[in-house]
Amino acid sequence: MTHASFEGNLDWHSLLDGWRNVAQSSSRMHYEAQRRFGRRSHWLGGAATLLTTLIGATAVKEISGPSSDPLVRWVVGAVAAIAGILTALHTFLGYAARAAGHRSTGAGYAAALRRIDEEITFGRSSADEARKAAESIRVTLDALSRDAPEVPADILAKYRTSSLGSALPPASDGK
Repeated sequence: MTHASFEGNLDWHSLLDGWRNVAQSSSRMHYEAQRRFGRRSHWLGGAATLLTTLIGATAVKEISGPSSDPLVRWVVGAVAAIAGILTALHTFLGYAARAAGHRSTGAGYAAALRRIDEEITFGRSSADEARKAAESIRVTLDALSRDAPEVPADILAKYRTSSLGSALPPASDGK
């Protein structure tokens, strides 16, 4: 792309570079959050399933021939309670839905990044066309930013220390 095609406006390239950095970092942040919540969902759901299966098998054994040892009954009861708590936490914390939201937002930022790269590579023949393209990209980035799920503070802080500076939203305590 030649800068002369934009009637001498050299800010076009700087604007796109800045948006490119935001889109790239935001995409990476959301994909990292998606991986975190996906792992948590699998761990919590797997533990709940394993304990529920174990309790179910133990309950069948107890029904067919009850154990005379009260310790066995206490252990079975405790593991059943833990399985119930893990199942409730899995539902309440909604890690699978959170992972899906971050995956969708990360993909949206990746698509915006590809659009920005296309504009940087091919450019526009007039300043008016460049402004229209910039407006379209800005609207997309604004919508993604507005609708994005909250990124955990430690992930946000990691990307904030990169080249973005104040382009990212302020950190919060969300985990």
